Order: sequence, then C-alpha cells, then structure tokens
Amino acid sequence: MDISKYTFEDSSVSAFFYKAHCITLQLEGVALPNGEKTNIKLNFANVSQILIDDKPYPTIRMLYNDGAIIHLEKEENGTLIIIEWTDYKNNLSKTLSYDIDSSNVNLEVTP
Repeated sequence: MDISKYTFEDSSVSAFFYKAHCITLQLEGVALPNGEKTNIKLNFANVSQILIDDKPYPTIRMLYNDGAIIHLEKEENGTLIIIEWTDYKNNLSKTLSYDIDSSNVNLEVTP
C-alpha cells in the first residue's frame, strides 16, 4: 500500500518498538483517503539505520506514554517521522525526529 495516500498528522502513537531489525509503529486516528479515521500498523523491515534527531541509535522506543505524529513522510532512502511525546503526569513534552532506513515499509489497516 502507498503510505502517501494517508494523512498521519495528529494521529496517536499506541506502540513504537524495535525487534530483530524491524520497527513497528502502531497509530490510531489515521485519516484514510476518503476522510474516515482508522488504526494503522506500519512495519519497517530490514532496518539498517535509525537516526533520532540526526544521531544514530541502536534501537527505538516510546519516549512517553502519549505520542502524536507531527509529520510522517516516505523518502527515497527511508522514512522521516516527527513525533511530539507528552508525559501529562510530569508535565513534560519533547519533539523528536526519527529517520528510519529500511528495505521495505508495510502498511496494515487494523481494527
């Protein structure tokens, strides 16, 4: 599926993790081409590099329990994701950019 047909901005991050050279990003409230909202799982296969704010990292995780997508774009050599993380309990917020190089991105619409 072509991820450029979906609107990811303002969707909520429900899971974001790295396991065995694959990254899973689960989102709630993604806008479909017809304007309806749905939940989506993006699976990044054969991850060769993870940059967080332009610095290499060996893994990836949710910074806080609440995350909102600011920007998500498929690029020539990977995918750029900008997430605003919020910890409401401790009144903390941080925006991070993730540049993920992978051989394949699979999109799955989930219930």
